[in-house]
Amino acid sequence: MFGSKPSGVLVRDELCHVIFDNLPALGLIDEGLAVPGVHRLVELTGGQAADYEELAFDTATGRLLMLIESLPDGPPFRACVEEYDRQYRLVASKPLDFPWNNRTRTSKA
Repeated sequence: MFGSKPSGVLVRDELCHVIFDNLPALGLIDEGLAVPGVHRLVELTGGQAADYEELAFDTATGRLLMLIESLPDGPPFRACVEEYDRQYRLVASKPLDFPWNNRTRTSKA
């Protein structure tokens, strides 16, 4: 994980789930930071693999939701939400309906 840039943290099931701007992986870190602990990286399969900004967990579906700061197809730029199952495989991807002309403004909405 050297050189990686963490951008969001969610604590669930006694683990800190950490997403990164520049990695196609999710960091899983023991919430007590125990050494040794259950720290590891898991690959996110099928998604964009970059520019992740925030994450949330849907308890009703058991799905992990990841916000991508900006899709690379702009301008105009749009944020996107990716949905992952419990095995960290992409289930759905949906661009948000509010475009921005400035790439750095998408996740600040």
